[in-house]
Order: sequence, then structure tokens, then C-alpha cells
Amino acid sequence: MRGPTRTKAAAALLAAIAGIGTTAGVFVDAGETRILIPALAGLATTSALFHPFPRSGVVTGLLSAAVYGSVRWYLVGLDGFGVTVAIVAAALVAIGYAADSVAAQAEADALQLRHDSLLIEELTPTAEAGALKWRHAQKQLGDEIGRGRRYRYPVSFVLIGLEPILENADDASIEVALRQRSELVKLLLEKTRTSDRVAFKGEDLLALSLPHTSLRGALAFLDKILPDIKERSGVDPRMGVAEFPTDAGAAEELVREAEAALEFARASGLRVVSRSLLMGGSEASTA
Repeated sequence: MRGPTRTKAAAALLAAIAGIGTTAGVFVDAGETRILIPALAGLATTSALFHPFPRSGVVTGLLSAAVYGSVRWYLVGLDGFGVTVAIVAAALVAIGYAADSVAAQAEADALQLRHDSLLIEELTPTAEAGALKWRHAQKQLGDEIGRGRRYRYPVSFVLIGLEPILENADDASIEVALRQRSELVKLLLEKTRTSDRVAFKGEDLLALSLPHTSLRGALAFLDKILPDIKERSGVDPRMGVAEFPTDAGAAEELVREAEAALEFARASGLRVVSRSLLMGGSEASTA
């Protein structure tokens, strides 16, 4: 499903869970405390949609369940306490979880729409397949890291270094180099997901942003596509990889770490390098 469709599905699920949950709670609670259930369900939903902290909907649902249980015990006592509170608590947590899902999907859709608008606004001249210019990709990377910090998922960033085009190169050599770069961009766009970002950071430098991808996942992906890169584009690149939050906590730091890894790759002759895994003694490079 496309983004807006997923958001509609998540919103429909939230509405269904909220309706069924509050109805079940009101049905099993015949006392005065039943009036709390819709209000607490609304509180959990509001908290999730504003999202002041990770999993705010679930956390607020749990706190709301505790508040409901305390008030019911105070007003009604222990008569039917266990079953009633368990049903209401399950409903409130489920509502909070569904609202968290709606908030996460809506934010993902907003990032995708921003990416699409930037892509329409300005494509790079050598990337008719759809690579962004760096100033757009840099903003996208910052947004993605902010979202990764809120929802606690990793973002891997890759810098792909190519052979520079010499100033005194003839027209035929320049044409070949530009065609190779274009083929490389097309290949990367074919192999990556719609949430991933491909951009030119310079005429001999490509940037690849991989949200929801750990460092080891990024290394495995690059190792898998390296043969295709050499076969289809005819280039033999060097790559530096860094991961948020392991290697850096901000977009600028992440880019600098990937640049340092790329410099090491170029100096050592290794194709793919991650400095954090290299310093940790793990397998961090591809020869």
C-alpha cells in the first residue's frame, strides 16, 4: 500500500479499536467510573498524536489504566475489580498503540511528500533517474534523524566515492564518466526502497541515506550490490558508512563520520569501511 492508504488504514483501525474498546469498558463497568473511559481513551489518543516522547500513546494508555483502576477502587471497591479493570486497561493500551501507529505513519507520509516536492523542484543534471541535490538531501537526512530519535530506529548513511573527472579530460572521457554516474544512480534507485534517499554530494561523491537500517544491515546491502555496480556502471567505488545513533547523534556528525570512513577506504584500498566496527575489531570492511 502507498503511504496515504496506509495512514487511512491505520486511522480506520484506531477508530475501530477506540469504538470497540470504549463500548466494552462501558458495558462491563456499571458504576459511576464508566464516564472516565471515553475521556481516558481520548487522552491516550491525543498524547500519541502530539507525540511528546517515544511510545507516548502506549505509556499514556498504561497511566490512564492506572488512574481508572485507582478511581474505581476508591469509589466502588473490589467488587468485580479484576475483570473490569483488566478489560478497560487492555482497551486503553490498545487505543494508545493504534494511535502511535497513526502518528508514525502520518509523519512518514509527511517526509515522503516533502521528498517528492523537492524532487519535482530540482533534479540533478546528471541524474535523470531521480537523485536529489545535496542541499535537499541534507535537510531530508536531518528530518529522518530527528524522526529516528523520536521513534528509536537507526539510520545508516553511506558516502560513495568515485574517480574524479580530470580537468584536462577529453569530451569522450567526460561523456563516459557522466554515463557511468547516471547508471550508478539508476541502479541505486532500483535496489533501494522508496524511503531511502540517493543524492549527489559532489561530481565524484554520491550520498545514500538508509532509514530503519542498522550498520550491519547497510554493510550487507552494499556487499550485495557491489558486483552489480561494477557490472552495470563500470565503476569501482570506495564507500564510507556510518550509523545513527551508534556513530553520531546529529546529521552533520553522521556525514563527517562517513567522510572519515571514506577517506580510510580510499587510503587503504578497501571498498567499504565503517570506522566504528573497524575500531571495535569486528569485520568492518570489504576488500
